[in-house]
Amino acid sequence: MAIKSFIRKVIYKYDLLFQFYFKYFFKPEDTLQEFLNNYFRNYKGNIHFIQIGANDGQWNDSIYKFIRRDGW
Repeated sequence: MAIKSFIRKVIYKYDLLFQFYFKYFFKPEDTLQEFLNNYFRNYKGNIHFIQIGANDGQWNDSIYKFIRRDGW
């Protein structure tokens, strides 16, 4: 478990690793992530949204990876 946590922290820290991992190796965990991954992977338009929640906006956030990967 400690290895997974360490690898995740390293991937999230370095943008190049983050981009590479979430473009080529990411496997969606649920239907929302699957939809966002498939639909917005190559989408080049502008996206506007408001996210309301109790998380810190990074860890355990279901859309953070898409915000960062796709430049929302």
